[in-house]
Amino acid sequence: MLTALPCVILDRRVSQFWRHQKGSPRWYLATVEAVHQFCVELHMASQEAGQPQRAPEEDNENGSLYAGEYDNLLFFFCYMYTKIHTLYNHDDLRAYKRPLK
Repeated sequence: MLTALPCVILDRRVSQFWRHQKGSPRWYLATVEAVHQFCVELHMASQEAGQPQRAPEEDNENGSLYAGEYDNLLFFFCYMYTKIHTLYNHDDLRAYKRPLK
Protein backbone atom coordinates (compact mmCIF):
# COMPACT_ATOMS: atom_id res chain seq x y z
CA MET A 1 0.00 0.00 0.00
CA LEU A 2 1.19 3.49 -0.78
CA THR A 3 0.00 4.74 2.59
CA ALA A 4 2.60 2.52 4.25
CA LEU A 5 5.49 4.27 2.49
CA PRO A 6 7.50 6.74 4.55
CA CYS A 7 6.93 10.42 3.77
CA VAL A 8 9.73 12.87 3.02
CA ILE A 9 9.61 16.63 2.77
CA LEU A 10 11.90 18.25 0.24
CA ASP A 11 13.44 21.68 0.58
CA ARG A 12 11.39 24.32 -1.19
CA ARG A 13 12.60 25.07 -4.67
CA VAL A 14 10.86 27.17 -7.32
CA SER A 15 9.52 25.02 -10.15
CA GLN A 16 10.53 25.72 -13.73
CA PHE A 17 7.59 23.71 -15.09
CA TRP A 18 5.90 25.62 -17.91
CA ARG A 19 2.34 24.30 -17.59
CA HIS A 20 0.00 26.28 -15.36
CA GLN A 21 -1.17 24.28 -12.33
CA LYS A 22 -4.30 25.99 -11.09
CA GLY A 23 -4.25 26.85 -7.40
CA SER A 24 -0.72 25.66 -6.73
CA PRO A 25 2.24 27.82 -5.68
CA ARG A 26 5.43 27.96 -7.75
CA TRP A 27 7.30 25.62 -5.40
CA TYR A 28 5.04 22.65 -6.31
CA LEU A 29 7.49 20.73 -8.46
CA ALA A 30 6.83 18.72 -11.59
CA THR A 31 7.38 14.98 -11.02
CA VAL A 32 10.81 14.87 -12.64
CA GLU A 33 11.87 17.98 -10.71
CA ALA A 34 10.78 16.29 -7.47
CA VAL A 35 12.65 13.06 -8.32
CA HIS A 36 15.78 15.08 -9.14
CA GLN A 37 15.48 17.14 -5.96
CA PHE A 38 15.00 13.98 -3.88
CA CYS A 39 18.12 12.38 -5.40
CA VAL A 40 20.19 15.52 -4.80
CA GLU A 41 19.04 15.90 -1.19
CA LEU A 42 19.54 12.20 -0.44
CA HIS A 43 23.01 12.34 -2.01
CA MET A 44 24.00 15.38 0.02
CA ALA A 45 22.61 13.93 3.26
CA SER A 46 24.45 10.65 2.74
CA GLN A 47 27.66 12.50 1.93
CA GLU A 48 27.37 14.61 5.07
CA ALA A 49 26.51 11.63 7.29
CA GLY A 50 28.95 9.10 5.88
CA GLN A 51 32.15 11.03 5.50
CA PRO A 52 34.56 12.62 7.92
CA GLN A 53 35.01 16.38 7.73
CA ARG A 54 36.66 17.18 4.42
CA ALA A 55 39.02 19.96 3.54
CA PRO A 56 37.44 22.65 1.29
CA GLU A 57 39.76 21.75 -1.59
CA GLU A 58 38.17 18.27 -1.69
CA ASP A 59 34.73 19.71 -2.52
CA ASN A 60 33.78 20.56 -6.09
CA GLU A 61 34.46 24.02 -7.49
CA ASN A 62 31.52 25.72 -5.74
CA GLY A 63 32.26 24.10 -2.36
CA SER A 64 29.23 21.80 -2.48
CA LEU A 65 28.99 18.09 -1.78
CA TYR A 66 26.88 17.76 -4.95
CA ALA A 67 28.59 17.87 -8.33
CA GLY A 68 25.70 17.29 -10.75
CA GLU A 69 25.56 13.50 -10.48
CA TYR A 70 21.77 13.40 -11.10
CA ASP A 71 21.37 16.30 -13.51
CA ASN A 72 20.95 13.94 -16.49
CA LEU A 73 17.50 13.10 -15.09
CA LEU A 74 16.45 16.55 -16.31
CA PHE A 75 17.60 16.07 -19.93
CA PHE A 76 14.13 15.83 -21.50
CA PHE A 77 12.74 18.40 -19.07
CA CYS A 78 15.43 20.86 -20.23
CA TYR A 79 14.76 19.99 -23.88
CA MET A 80 11.03 20.72 -23.53
CA TYR A 81 11.70 23.83 -21.40
CA THR A 82 13.88 25.22 -24.19
CA LYS A 83 11.34 24.29 -26.86
CA ILE A 84 8.42 25.89 -24.98
CA HIS A 85 10.41 29.06 -24.32
CA THR A 86 11.38 29.27 -27.98
CA LEU A 87 7.73 29.14 -29.00
CA TYR A 88 6.27 31.28 -26.20
CA ASN A 89 7.34 34.38 -24.32
CA HIS A 90 8.33 33.43 -20.76
CA ASP A 91 6.53 36.46 -19.29
CA ASP A 92 3.24 35.47 -20.97
CA LEU A 93 3.12 31.95 -19.52
CA ARG A 94 0.66 31.73 -16.61
CA ALA A 95 2.78 29.10 -14.88
CA TYR A 96 5.37 31.74 -13.97
CA LYS A 97 2.78 34.13 -12.56
CA ARG A 98 1.75 31.75 -9.77
CA PRO A 99 2.48 32.93 -6.22
CA LEU A 100 5.55 31.67 -4.43
CA LYS A 101 3.53 31.04 -1.24
